Amino acid sequence: MKKEKLLDILVKERMETALELALKEDDEYQHELREQEAAFNEMRKIMLDGKQEAVVDRAISTTNNCGTIYGMAAYRQGFKDGIRVTHELGETA
Repeated sequence: MKKEKLLDILVKERMETALELALKEDDEYQHELREQEAAFNEMRKIMLDGKQEAVVDRAISTTNNCGTIYGMAAYRQGFKDGIRVTHELGETA
């Protein structure tokens, strides 16, 4: 269980530091952030009342949360795979 906790700590650290720095320099990601902002601005213009906005906000928030959890799981799995491959390569050397 200690390995999993250490792995979670490493994943969290890398996602909150190195990944954030890399995304700031990623042109494709920055482009999508601008597209997202434009889409949100359009959505705000067509909202009829606060209740509708709350429903849309909840849908978007839960989608974002799922994407975040998925991304963390994918990163964690990639890290595990990298450790396993490195270990296997070390055994064959």
